[in-house]
Amino acid sequence: KYDLAVHDPKAERQKYRTLLNLTDETVFLCGSTAAGEEKILAEVFEKLRQQSDTNMIWVVAPRHLERLPEIQQLLTGLGLGYDLYTELEKKGRRHHVVLVDCMGELAWLYSAGDYNFCGGSLVDRGGHNIMEAARWGRPVYYGPNMKDFADAVELLEPAGAGFQARDGGHLITLILNHMQDRDGYEHACKAA
Repeated sequence: KYDLAVHDPKAERQKYRTLLNLTDETVFLCGSTAAGEEKILAEVFEKLRQQSDTNMIWVVAPRHLERLPEIQQLLTGLGLGYDLYTELEKKGRRHHVVLVDCMGELAWLYSAGDYNFCGGSLVDRGGHNIMEAARWGRPVYYGPNMKDFADAVELLEPAGAGFQARDGGHLITLILNHMQDRDGYEHACKAA
Protein backbone atom coordinates (compact mmCIF):
# COMPACT_ATOMS: atom_id res chain seq x y z
CA LYS A 1 0.00 0.00 0.00
CA TYR A 2 2.94 2.37 0.40
CA ASP A 3 4.54 1.76 -2.99
CA LEU A 4 2.18 3.93 -5.03
CA ALA A 5 3.76 5.18 -8.23
CA VAL A 6 3.09 8.77 -9.27
CA HIS A 7 4.52 9.57 -12.69
CA ASP A 8 3.73 13.29 -12.85
CA PRO A 9 2.33 14.71 -9.60
CA LYS A 10 1.95 18.24 -10.99
CA ALA A 11 -0.06 16.99 -13.98
CA GLU A 12 -2.33 14.91 -11.74
CA ARG A 13 -2.86 17.86 -9.40
CA GLN A 14 -3.74 20.12 -12.33
CA LYS A 15 -6.11 17.52 -13.82
CA TYR A 16 -8.11 17.18 -10.61
CA ARG A 17 -8.04 20.88 -9.76
CA THR A 18 -9.40 21.59 -13.23
CA LEU A 19 -12.18 19.02 -12.73
CA LEU A 20 -13.03 20.71 -9.41
CA ASN A 21 -13.11 24.06 -11.27
CA LEU A 22 -10.47 25.61 -9.02
CA THR A 23 -8.43 28.71 -9.63
CA ASP A 24 -6.88 29.99 -6.40
CA GLU A 25 -9.15 28.16 -3.93
CA THR A 26 -7.70 26.25 -1.01
CA VAL A 27 -8.87 22.64 -0.77
CA PHE A 28 -9.67 20.90 2.51
CA LEU A 29 -10.01 17.30 1.38
CA CYS A 30 -11.35 14.67 3.76
CA GLY A 31 -11.07 11.08 2.60
CA SER A 32 -12.52 7.80 3.88
CA THR A 33 -14.72 9.54 6.42
CA ALA A 34 -16.80 7.45 8.81
CA ALA A 35 -20.12 7.96 10.59
CA GLY A 36 -19.84 10.81 13.06
CA GLU A 37 -16.89 12.49 11.34
CA GLU A 38 -18.65 14.58 8.70
CA LYS A 39 -20.44 16.66 11.34
CA ILE A 40 -17.11 17.38 13.07
CA LEU A 41 -15.39 18.09 9.75
CA ALA A 42 -18.20 20.41 8.61
CA GLU A 43 -17.55 22.48 11.74
CA VAL A 44 -13.81 22.43 10.99
CA PHE A 45 -14.51 23.61 7.44
CA GLU A 46 -16.77 26.45 8.59
CA LYS A 47 -14.24 27.64 11.20
CA LEU A 48 -11.40 27.50 8.66
CA ARG A 49 -13.48 29.56 6.21
CA GLN A 50 -14.22 32.13 8.92
CA GLN A 51 -10.73 32.35 10.39
CA SER A 52 -8.60 32.27 7.24
CA ASP A 53 -8.37 34.73 4.39
CA THR A 54 -8.65 32.04 1.72
CA ASN A 55 -11.50 30.96 -0.49
CA MET A 56 -11.90 27.40 0.77
CA ILE A 57 -13.47 24.34 -0.81
CA TRP A 58 -14.37 21.21 1.17
CA VAL A 59 -14.18 17.88 -0.64
CA VAL A 60 -15.57 15.00 1.41
CA ALA A 61 -15.24 11.36 0.35
CA PRO A 62 -17.06 8.92 2.65
CA ARG A 63 -15.59 5.45 3.07
CA HIS A 64 -18.93 3.77 2.35
CA LEU A 65 -21.20 5.04 -0.43
CA GLU A 66 -24.35 3.70 1.22
CA ARG A 67 -23.90 6.59 3.68
CA LEU A 68 -24.41 9.22 0.96
CA PRO A 69 -28.09 9.96 1.82
CA GLU A 70 -27.12 10.47 5.48
CA ILE A 71 -24.33 12.89 4.53
CA GLN A 72 -26.53 14.74 2.04
CA GLN A 73 -29.14 15.19 4.78
CA LEU A 74 -26.45 16.46 7.17
CA LEU A 75 -25.11 18.98 4.63
CA THR A 76 -28.61 20.20 3.78
CA GLY A 77 -29.46 20.50 7.47
CA LEU A 78 -26.34 22.60 8.03
CA GLY A 79 -27.27 24.85 5.12
CA LEU A 80 -24.27 23.72 3.07
CA GLY A 81 -24.97 23.50 -0.64
CA TYR A 82 -22.93 20.83 -2.37
CA ASP A 83 -22.08 19.35 -5.73
CA LEU A 84 -21.79 15.64 -6.43
CA TYR A 85 -18.37 14.68 -7.74
CA THR A 86 -19.79 12.56 -10.59
CA GLU A 87 -21.74 15.57 -11.90
CA LEU A 88 -18.82 18.03 -12.00
CA GLU A 89 -17.80 17.27 -15.57
CA LYS A 90 -21.31 18.00 -16.90
CA LYS A 91 -22.52 20.70 -14.54
CA GLY A 92 -19.36 22.26 -13.09
CA ARG A 93 -18.86 23.17 -9.46
CA ARG A 94 -21.35 25.67 -8.05
CA HIS A 95 -20.81 25.27 -4.29
CA HIS A 96 -18.03 25.27 -1.72
CA VAL A 97 -18.64 21.60 -0.88
CA VAL A 98 -18.09 18.60 -3.15
CA LEU A 99 -19.41 15.21 -2.08
CA VAL A 100 -17.54 12.32 -3.67
CA ASP A 101 -20.20 9.82 -4.73
CA CYS A 102 -18.07 7.17 -6.44
CA MET A 103 -15.34 4.67 -5.61
CA GLY A 104 -11.80 4.49 -6.98
CA GLU A 105 -11.00 8.21 -7.22
CA LEU A 106 -9.79 9.13 -3.74
CA ALA A 107 -6.17 7.97 -4.03
CA TRP A 108 -5.77 10.32 -7.00
CA LEU A 109 -8.13 13.05 -5.82
CA TYR A 110 -5.83 13.69 -2.84
CA SER A 111 -3.51 15.34 -5.40
CA ALA A 112 -5.89 18.33 -5.59
CA GLY A 113 -5.88 18.88 -1.83
CA ASP A 114 -3.91 21.47 0.11
CA TYR A 115 -4.88 20.16 3.56
CA ASN A 116 -5.71 16.45 3.40
CA PHE A 117 -7.45 14.69 6.27
CA CYS A 118 -7.73 10.89 6.46
CA GLY A 119 -10.88 9.65 8.14
CA GLY A 120 -11.83 6.77 10.35
CA SER A 121 -9.53 8.43 12.85
CA LEU A 122 -11.62 11.05 14.71
CA VAL A 123 -13.95 8.16 15.55
CA ASP A 124 -12.72 4.75 16.66
CA ARG A 125 -12.39 3.01 13.28
CA GLY A 126 -8.61 2.49 13.24
CA GLY A 127 -7.85 5.10 10.57
CA HIS A 128 -7.06 4.73 6.89
CA ASN A 129 -4.01 4.78 4.66
CA ILE A 130 -2.36 8.17 5.20
CA MET A 131 0.38 7.32 2.70
CA GLU A 132 -2.15 7.67 -0.13
CA ALA A 133 -2.43 11.33 0.78
CA ALA A 134 1.24 11.92 1.70
CA ARG A 135 2.51 10.79 -1.69
CA TRP A 136 1.23 14.03 -3.23
CA GLY A 137 3.63 16.17 -1.22
CA ARG A 138 1.12 17.77 1.12
CA PRO A 139 0.81 17.53 4.92
CA VAL A 140 -1.58 14.84 6.13
CA TYR A 141 -3.90 15.24 9.11
CA TYR A 142 -5.71 12.52 11.06
CA GLY A 143 -7.36 11.92 14.40
CA PRO A 144 -6.10 9.97 17.41
CA ASN A 145 -7.48 6.57 16.33
CA MET A 146 -4.83 5.30 13.91
CA LYS A 147 -4.17 1.80 15.29
CA ASP A 148 -4.52 0.12 11.87
CA PHE A 149 -1.89 2.43 10.36
CA ALA A 150 0.43 3.01 13.30
CA ASP A 151 3.45 2.12 11.13
CA ALA A 152 2.58 4.92 8.68
CA VAL A 153 2.17 7.38 11.57
CA GLU A 154 5.63 6.36 12.81
CA LEU A 155 7.05 7.22 9.39
CA LEU A 156 5.25 10.52 8.75
CA GLU A 157 5.21 12.24 12.14
CA PRO A 158 8.98 12.19 12.82
CA ALA A 159 9.55 13.39 9.25
CA GLY A 160 7.27 16.38 9.87
CA ALA A 161 4.64 15.37 7.31
CA GLY A 162 1.92 13.82 9.49
CA PHE A 163 -0.17 15.71 12.05
CA GLN A 164 -2.39 14.01 14.59
CA ALA A 165 -5.33 16.03 15.89
CA ARG A 166 -6.89 15.21 19.25
CA ASP A 167 -10.31 16.41 18.03
CA GLY A 168 -11.96 18.84 15.62
CA GLY A 169 -10.80 21.92 17.52
CA HIS A 170 -7.20 20.76 17.46
CA LEU A 171 -7.50 20.01 13.72
CA ILE A 172 -8.57 23.62 13.14
CA THR A 173 -5.53 24.83 15.09
CA LEU A 174 -3.11 22.58 13.17
CA ILE A 175 -4.40 23.69 9.77
CA LEU A 176 -4.60 27.39 10.69
CA ASN A 177 -1.00 27.19 11.92
CA HIS A 178 0.04 25.87 8.51
CA MET A 179 -2.01 28.55 6.75
CA GLN A 180 -0.26 31.27 8.74
CA ASP A 181 3.22 29.72 8.66
CA ARG A 182 3.97 29.25 4.97
CA ASP A 183 7.54 28.12 5.67
CA GLY A 184 6.27 25.45 8.05
CA TYR A 185 3.68 24.36 5.47
CA GLU A 186 6.28 24.15 2.70
CA HIS A 187 8.56 22.15 4.99
CA ALA A 188 5.71 19.71 5.67
CA CYS A 189 5.08 19.42 1.92
CA LYS A 190 8.72 18.59 1.23
CA ALA A 191 8.77 16.18 4.16
CA ALA A 192 5.75 14.33 2.71
